[in-house]
Amino acid sequence: MKATFKLALAVAGAALLLTGCAGPRYADVSSRIPELESGQGRIYFYQLASANADAAQPAILVDGRKVGRSRPGRFFFVDRPAGSQVLTIAPDRKDPGAAIKPDLASGQTVYVRV
Repeated sequence: MKATFKLALAVAGAALLLTGCAGPRYADVSSRIPELESGQGRIYFYQLASANADAAQPAILVDGRKVGRSRPGRFFFVDRPAGSQVLTIAPDRKDPGAAIKPDLASGQTVYVRV
């Protein structure tokens, strides 16, 4: 009986931890995302959910400045002035060929899967 209770408690704890790692769904928070200001573009960074507990969580840089960290099953966005941008994942920052260089137009939204 005691072993069954401990097993049930362990399963419940694991389920709680996994739920906490899920992150918000876009549909649940989209109404709270502010409108773009004039002359700005938006860049969304997202990483698919992973069953691997050791999934990479790299820092994301825009024009050489850290703007956030990618996490499995989560997303974030940054608003930037229209124009050329340089998007880099931290481990690749010394490799200029690894950078993504979108030309962001005013009102444009770009999606980057990490």
